Amino acid sequence: MSNIPKLRFPEFNGEWEEKRFGDILSLNMVPVPKPDTEYERLGIFCHNKGTFHEHITDPSYIALDTLYKVHKNNFIVNITFAWEHAIAITTQNDEDALVTFRFLMFSFNKGYYHQFFKYAFSKEKFRYDLNVASPGGAGRNRVLNQKQLNNINLIVPSISEQEKIADFLSNVDSIIAVETKILNILQKKKKALMQKLFTQQLRFKSDDGTDFPAWEETLIKNIAHQVTVGIANSATHAYRADGVIMFRNQNIKENYLDDTDIIYISNDFEETYKNKRLKKYDILVTRTGYPGIACVVPEKYENAQTFTTLILRLKLEECNPFYICQFINSPLGKKYIKLTQIGGGQKNSGAGILEKMPIKLPCIEEQQKIANCLSSMDSLIQNQQKVVATWQQRKKALLQQMFI
Repeated sequence: MSNIPKLRFPEFNGEWEEKRFGDILSLNMVPVPKPDTEYERLGIFCHNKGTFHEHITDPSYIALDTLYKVHKNNFIVNITFAWEHAIAITTQNDEDALVTFRFLMFSFNKGYYHQFFKYAFSKEKFRYDLNVASPGGAGRNRVLNQKQLNNINLIVPSISEQEKIADFLSNVDSIIAVETKILNILQKKKKALMQKLFTQQLRFKSDDGTDFPAWEETLIKNIAHQVTVGIANSATHAYRADGVIMFRNQNIKENYLDDTDIIYISNDFEETYKNKRLKKYDILVTRTGYPGIACVVPEKYENAQTFTTLILRLKLEECNPFYICQFINSPLGKKYIKLTQIGGGQKNSGAGILEKMPIKLPCIEEQQKIANCLSSMDSLIQNQQKVVATWQQRKKALLQQMFI
């Protein structure tokens, strides 16, 4: 197999060289006197999420271990959880934080550019190598030592090609950051708009300029024909390459149904649950994981099925489903779900909880205006989400083709 990447800048040629991890980095552990006051201790989420800081004030922690000073642009690994990709390249924000002996820290030797390895270490291949190098066992028994780490092989180009690749991918990251910032701004604006609309700080007027009547306060159950749950029995045996669509909780996004990853069930199995078939304008609400996220069922998915999601079927003569959906996804709706959800680590909600949700209900005409206004914001947000996702996919493709 040739050590040449699929995608390369034209000014470079020749094969990349195979190096041991120990050739690229040198241990850089500088012990410091134990602080007698509070300090910042560095931790690692994972390579893709970077580092985090803990503010330590407990004297028992302060006296616990030898501590080491963190330097910027160093490679750092949590030896206990290396197999989970608990690695990072430190930044200026991490400098002068402290770590314990469970964090090995290395500086890059001459001829190796830290920013290049920021991308090289993000590849699944390196994560796999860390997993293989870590000793057997589970959890805290899988402690990686320096010798095991040093024996991992990496294939790298010349320093000039490292710099070219890193600078190029840094520009891609900058674009992603800008587009993500725009997305965050749009989401914050919509949240603020929802808060004003649903607390009536901001009101619409009728087409003739007159005020709409006062809002009513009611419960979801009073405006619903039914609140039920989709198919709740195991359906894996009925999965098919085609058949009847069955949506799951992960398909439900705020105010839209994501159909990019759907499954199908057999017609025979579906027939036994025909009373659970969806109708146009039903509202689907997530029941587990992140309970309370809602979307409206579009006409093209009438008669589809759902797996363990909540199904809200409204009295359409009294309320606009898009308004109700927006209200469930609003800060007021989220607050109610958060206060009423049950379960330990895996939170969930239920039909009885949704039925009792208090809701503020304007007249049907004002509901329509509010729904239209918020749907316009949703369109902007969804378009921006696609822009961010496109750039993230481009970066993923580049990483696959520009590295070995």
